[in-house]
Amino acid sequence: LVTSLAVSAMAVTSFAADPSVTAQENTVEITIENTDGSKVVQVFDLNDMERIETDQYGRIVISPFADFSEHTIKANSTMIYGGSGHSLNRDQKVTLKANFDKSISYECGYEGAGYKAVMKTGTGKSINTSKNMPADGKYTFYIKNNSSSSVTVKSGSISY
Repeated sequence: LVTSLAVSAMAVTSFAADPSVTAQENTVEITIENTDGSKVVQVFDLNDMERIETDQYGRIVISPFADFSEHTIKANSTMIYGGSGHSLNRDQKVTLKANFDKSISYECGYEGAGYKAVMKTGTGKSINTSKNMPADGKYTFYIKNNSSSSVTVKSGSISY
């Protein structure tokens, strides 16, 4: 049972050099105090594009979702998504979607928790693929443009 919730947005102009300091640029820190007096502090990196929702009863529901803004991937280049990594659990299903301005040859996949795997390869104007993660840990995701010209990612997301 949660008795109090303190939310503060951190606006730091530079990243902290001391690893024990959690407040970094574009982070939100949530402190939850339980009825027994214990506290849980969670730092959410807005660069990883997580969001926090509440249900109809006011309970916090964490719904991680990374929404891509429009960007370009150069020819024969790889774009990595996830900043410091998305914290995922073993068997947690992750869906990667992307829509391009033109048809390309691509590869997409993930790396983390000692694993590196291709989720899908193909040719087309979009990607929509899902994979269950092999272990608990932090993961980044990537899209590799195997084509000889740049492509614009018009929209996309990583959800889990």
